[in-house]
Amino acid sequence: MFLATKCEPRLAKLKLLRDIGFKHLELYTSREWITPEVIDRALSFPFEYVVHAPIDYFDESVVKFAREIGAKGINTHKTITDEQLYKMIVLAHKHDLFVTLENEGTAQKVPTFGSIINLQDWIKAKERFPGLKLCIDVEHAKIKEVYPEIFTFASDIKHIHLSGYINDEIGHERPVYENHEQTLEVIKLLKLIGYEGFVVCEHDVEFHTRAIWERTFNDYVALFEE
Repeated sequence: MFLATKCEPRLAKLKLLRDIGFKHLELYTSREWITPEVIDRALSFPFEYVVHAPIDYFDESVVKFAREIGAKGINTHKTITDEQLYKMIVLAHKHDLFVTLENEGTAQKVPTFGSIINLQDWIKAKERFPGLKLCIDVEHAKIKEVYPEIFTFASDIKHIHLSGYINDEIGHERPVYENHEQTLEVIKLLKLIGYEGFVVCEHDVEFHTRAIWERTFNDYVALFEE
């Protein structure tokens, strides 16, 4: 499995993460970022990518963007209809891209259609959408009290979001080292199921600093990739 982090494709952030040593990155997308200039920018860096679909749509432009930057897959929330999602899964698979659906546990800014918030929801989703894989957001799973049970879907798991979440009072998407015990526990779980994908240290944008990214990388890269 591979230590990764997540940001929008701003040139300064890509340079910073490259210089720190990250090799795996989940890119935010939006209409602002799906441009030829950003595609060229992403290709100029030595990252392996997964693309996070915008929170308000998932269409052909997202698949095209992911394909053109050489991404391995696309992670999405359930913000489009069943028919649209099925169409995007088929299109992505034609380009050898996996699609993961993220479990959700906090209020979203846009309406969702059948969010994955418990174990039965995921069972129904994978039956409805052949080939769909699961992104486990550990923070969301803890909020909805399906952690660690959600890891029983070992063969379905293709992508991981991890933060240092402890409780709502302390805040969301905290640096992973703020809950070191949980991080070690997740590493152990992932090794037990033979997970081989990205583990995205998902920090709120206020934590997108050199000091936090450096500590995250230095403290955990060897543990994830040993």
